[in-house]
Amino acid sequence: MNIFAFAIIPVMFSVHTIVSWDFAMASRPGWSSTVFGPYFVVGALHSGMAAVAIVLFLLRSTMKHYKYFIRPEHFGTIGMLMLLVSMAWAYFYFNDYLVPWYGGDKWEKLIQEWTEKGPLWYLWYIMLFCNIVVPWGLLWKKGWRETPWLLATAGVFINIGMWLERYIIIPEGLTINRMPFTWRLYVPGVEIALTIGLFALFFLLYMLASRLIPLVPVWEVQEGQEAHIIRKIGKAEISTLSDLE
Repeated sequence: MNIFAFAIIPVMFSVHTIVSWDFAMASRPGWSSTVFGPYFVVGALHSGMAAVAIVLFLLRSTMKHYKYFIRPEHFGTIGMLMLLVSMAWAYFYFNDYLVPWYGGDKWEKLIQEWTEKGPLWYLWYIMLFCNIVVPWGLLWKKGWRETPWLLATAGVFINIGMWLERYIIIPEGLTINRMPFTWRLYVPGVEIALTIGLFALFFLLYMLASRLIPLVPVWEVQEGQEAHIIRKIGKAEISTLSDLE
């Protein structure tokens, strides 16, 4: 697990920073931002941990004996990370608003106004509600964070908000450029079917993998069971953790 974490973290940073570099090279209003590198990395963490919370809730609710392996304290830890990452995402998102403010580029300001007040203005407010209001409102209290269905609900809202965030950056960002006679509102067509098919393919591959690969490593279960021992303190028997070499 540690080797996998050390391997995947550099890949995630490299992929999302290269994506942000590709956006900046396009020289379009709203894309030429030096904040996009860390902003995309934080966004990947934001949606990724929300997806993990959803998957853990589904496994715990639908598979027998999984409540023994996936416990409330696990949800509490993930919920705390989701809250911190949500705050970091909000910081980087609104930090990006400072650049057009002091830069003075009229096209940057125009696309911001169009995002907030244009025909798709409601998507911007739904995104802020899902990515900031919901996690800040549900995850600040420990008891709420350790409630599996509540954490999964926050995860669903976060993933909806992150999808809308990408929609606002790409389709809405392509609407306005420095040539007003080319402006037109994007209307999705075949992309809807592609998105539904991608989600269906993901669920299919995940279910097939769960039939072949143990979702909970056996050696971790055995190690955890051996670590918990019963010690007698006075007349009471207390479950404690032993030191494994």
